[in-house]
Amino acid sequence: MQGVTLRRIAAEAGVSHAAPAHHFDGLSGLLTAMATHAHRLFSDHIDQAAGKTDAFDALAAVCSGYLEFARRHAGLFQLMFVEEAVRRDDPAFQIASSRSYDILRNACLPFSTKGMPEEEIELSVWSLVHGFALLKLDGGCLPGGVMPGQDIFYRMLARTIGHKG
Repeated sequence: MQGVTLRRIAAEAGVSHAAPAHHFDGLSGLLTAMATHAHRLFSDHIDQAAGKTDAFDALAAVCSGYLEFARRHAGLFQLMFVEEAVRRDDPAFQIASSRSYDILRNACLPFSTKGMPEEEIELSVWSLVHGFALLKLDGGCLPGGVMPGQDIFYRMLARTIGHKG
């Protein structure tokens, strides 16, 4: 978040330049609070799959929500996962980020019976969806300038979890 300063934030908010520093214990504290709030929004967004009865449809819906959130809220997504100033050891941040990961983990659980340990499936799926989101945000293209579509993502997801749809 280059160029972001507490003084600039205070001016935009119409408060004294010392207020954000005092309330958030510096820029890192403010960015951590923002990332914590972003994780709560993210969790609410990806939790849309709760009503799905088919396990693959539920997992695909969580992943779709993940990709959609990254696309619609690229700045928040970068803040949540990339910004170095965010205090990842902050208890509130850890609770908020754990909730979003737990949603993904729970969507992966039905597939742990297919020979791959639970933690390997969830890490594989998380790596796939997170990597795909970052590639999309960074404009990652295949040779020839072609941006992979989400259809290839869902085929890769099915292959990753051993789903034969």
